[in-house]
Amino acid sequence: ADMVCLVAIVALATLFLLPALLPGHTLLPLGLEGGIAPWNKQVDRQAQNLLLSDPFYQYYPFRYQGVQALRQGQLLLWNPYVLGGHPALGDALGQTFYPPNVFASLLFPLARGWVLLIWGHLVLTGVLMYGYLRQTGLRPASGLLGATAWMLNANIVVWLETPHFLSTLAWLPGVFWLLEKARATGRWRFVAGAGLMYGAMVLAGQTQYAIGAAWLIGLWGLFQTVVRSLQGRRVALQPLMMVALVGILGVGMGMVQLAPSVELTQLSHRANPTLSLFQSRWPLRHSVTLWLPDF
Repeated sequence: ADMVCLVAIVALATLFLLPALLPGHTLLPLGLEGGIAPWNKQVDRQAQNLLLSDPFYQYYPFRYQGVQALRQGQLLLWNPYVLGGHPALGDALGQTFYPPNVFASLLFPLARGWVLLIWGHLVLTGVLMYGYLRQTGLRPASGLLGATAWMLNANIVVWLETPHFLSTLAWLPGVFWLLEKARATGRWRFVAGAGLMYGAMVLAGQTQYAIGAAWLIGLWGLFQTVVRSLQGRRVALQPLMMVALVGILGVGMGMVQLAPSVELTQLSHRANPTLSLFQSRWPLRHSVTLWLPDF
């Protein structure tokens, strides 16, 4: 039953992305060319979602520069084609040290590797969520339903073309799957595996997601500590030790990207956030429209 469910996850991801997986296709909002001369003459369709402009204007060109550098045996440390130059090493969105990107860059043409990475991460997060749900005791059919709901949730689907969103979020179910296996078996190698997965999240580029995941992992450790302490009528610190090891391994693995990113961030206009910045990122009206979209 488990194998059938895993095949179903792969099939669902493949069917969902089938048009982009066909030869000669990739996953980019190319309709945006309609607003850029002289390329607007070759566009026969309008852009459907202007909010997806970042992959077209920024992430795909950055990936192109990174692929070219890797194929010359180098890492892209500095991009001279952005104004007076751009410190590519410090830009976490460039995913310079993210292993799947490195392998895809060396094995496939850029356009093909771009969509295969999206497909691979979509399958990965579905499989990891299925494993986590099965670990919690759900039956195969229930696990498949939950994995499908996670794999095709609105956040993932809307931002598929923004590579670091999916590649960071994809590993999260795996972290909790291995933590649950470690809790059930007492084997620390599963904790180490969870730490490596969290390290992949840090290297994958969406640092805000990695920070949010750290909060969730910490809350898991605190909850498990309270439950075990109440059940055993003595303080049980093992879950907190597990969480600490995950953090040490994950942050240590990701420090090669975090250190230059923190330095670059200090030069950003976001280095000293103000109340107006937070209000612009989360207007109060959104607290209502999150639940009532047509309010």
